[in-house]
Amino acid sequence: MKKHKDLDKYLQFQRKKYFIKSFFRKAKRLIVDFVPLQNIPNEYCEEKIVVRTEQTSIVETPKTFIAPSLEIIIQLNPVIIYGLKNVFVASETTSFLTKNLKTTYYEEVEKFSKEYTLMYNSNNLLFHSEKLAKLNNLPKKYVDREVLFLTGNFSFNYFHFLIEILTKIEFVQSIPNFENLLVVVHHKIGEIGNMKSLLSFFVPNNEILFLSEDFYYQFRKTWHISYPSVVIPNIGEGDFCKAEFSKISQQSVSFVRNTCLSNMDTKQVKIEPISKIFLARKTEFRKYNEPELLAVAEKFGFQPVYLEDYTIHEQIYLMQHSEYIVGPSGAAWTNLIFCQPGKTKGLLWLANVWKEFSLFSTLANYSGVDLYNWRFGDDSLGFHEDYVLDTSEFEQQLIQLLAK
Repeated sequence: MKKHKDLDKYLQFQRKKYFIKSFFRKAKRLIVDFVPLQNIPNEYCEEKIVVRTEQTSIVETPKTFIAPSLEIIIQLNPVIIYGLKNVFVASETTSFLTKNLKTTYYEEVEKFSKEYTLMYNSNNLLFHSEKLAKLNNLPKKYVDREVLFLTGNFSFNYFHFLIEILTKIEFVQSIPNFENLLVVVHHKIGEIGNMKSLLSFFVPNNEILFLSEDFYYQFRKTWHISYPSVVIPNIGEGDFCKAEFSKISQQSVSFVRNTCLSNMDTKQVKIEPISKIFLARKTEFRKYNEPELLAVAEKFGFQPVYLEDYTIHEQIYLMQHSEYIVGPSGAAWTNLIFCQPGKTKGLLWLANVWKEFSLFSTLANYSGVDLYNWRFGDDSLGFHEDYVLDTSEFEQQLIQLLAK
């Protein structure tokens, strides 16, 4: 990935080239100004409602059996409700393209820095510098409704949907006539049963529109709520992952937890509790020698749990009754927020290249879960590479966890 200063030069050249090509055929790509949403002019924004001012929060860094965690004070961005007009939206990016196709306004999660490369990329926002972005030039659809924009970067991922997107519902009563708004979400939310159920917990009465990835949508008015809690989208390979990149509000976590617990239906729970859970995975992403580790864990009474095989009601039930949880870092650990405070201990493993990545340690702290990290590998291992863990060392980690 080129650095932002190099990308600026490249995108400026591309912009001139696409402009010339546009005289002969419709451009498949757009080069647009890339501007933070807080700088959007009145031409595209009728209202800005501040519902939470900038405030401090605490991030808990990962602890191991030999090193304690640290508490780091961070600043949470203000939560602002934007009433947008004359903009196009896409299903999987938190940015808003002006009707004249010249500027996209993105929600700024973190300031650009020489210390790391921030990447707000998505399938539609192909890449960007600090000032310019390259987008797909998708076909356009107009829907004559006022909507609540409830999607964004990685919003079809379980963690991002639960902690970054659904936390916004805490503030919807500040939107005029919210109950009549059409709620727009990524189409994958409608295709994944548990995600659709979660959506119904938070917006049970509103009509829902599932957005395709193949179009830009324009609405009569688009209401957007900035992130109450968020983790920066991505950084470049080899960059240092800082604890401050996890901007999590304890109030937001409590709001999501309480809403989900109040909607949990025990009549839909068809399973028995499992006290020792091994979070098993079906994904091909970041593969590791899971069968070997599972064989070790089973000797200590752990059972494999594939959370995607359970309803959201059953997932909450499993967390509520768990005493020990072990598994690789991943979105499944978001369910820590449903554990009973003071009851559950956990062991999460994650490559050393992730440095101070503090999302799950912070969620554990807020939820009263005693979570330990097992770090492995060196900086030569990439963020998303496959890996192999030492089973003897894993056994020692389990012994220490069970002795706590």
